[in-house]
Amino acid sequence: MRTIKIMGYGIFTFWFFGAAIMMCVYEIERKHECIDREGWVKGLFWCESDVISNSDMASRQLIFFIKGLSWPIELFSNNDNEEGDYEIAFKTLESSANEGNALAQYDLGVMYAMGQGVLQNYKMATKLWQMAADQGHSSAQYNLGVMYGTGQGVPQDYKMAVKLLQMAADQGHVLAQPNLGVLYERGEGGVLQNYKMAHMFYNIAASNGIDKGRKNRDEISAKMTPQEIAEAQEMAREWMEKHKF
Repeated sequence: MRTIKIMGYGIFTFWFFGAAIMMCVYEIERKHECIDREGWVKGLFWCESDVISNSDMASRQLIFFIKGLSWPIELFSNNDNEEGDYEIAFKTLESSANEGNALAQYDLGVMYAMGQGVLQNYKMATKLWQMAADQGHSSAQYNLGVMYGTGQGVPQDYKMAVKLLQMAADQGHVLAQPNLGVLYERGEGGVLQNYKMAHMFYNIAASNGIDKGRKNRDEISAKMTPQEIAEAQEMAREWMEKHKF
């Protein structure tokens, strides 16, 4: 049986802690992220996130833009595995998920969202991500926040969406941080426009190596007074001091 890789936000080593669940091995190499800050309608684009595993297994990126709101969900899947492999992985993950394994719950949610080894079912995906999120899984919190933002699989609830994105950001989720920056800059997604908060999150993203976080921070600085920038920088320093990873 071939080893298959089922990938979603944060399950892999680059973001957090990496994991191997039973027969499912998670190995990927993220190249870089790109955020287009032209607005929600045009979308936030996480660009060129090529996923490389081994020579005989290439992965591809799938981005959902749902209901014109363009909240991004980036889920990774293999494009060369047999359906039978997904079915075996699904059964293995389902067993672990039923035992309360947060990583398995998260990955099983990815499979439901992608329709890998099972019929696509956003309600089941969000249910499983909720279970994992309740155990503090930051990527589950992020994906669940996105789903609340789009109303996909759950009733649309911007307040809950931002709460979950904030929870993920507080754990160091490097996609949640710049997304929150965009929301605060534009005053969308249920939050009031706040350039200082936007600058703070962009600055944090920049400190985590997100080039567009740096670019967005520099661009929004042009809209702020020197005092506001200084306050935002202090907010970022305090945030990073509090949230040491």
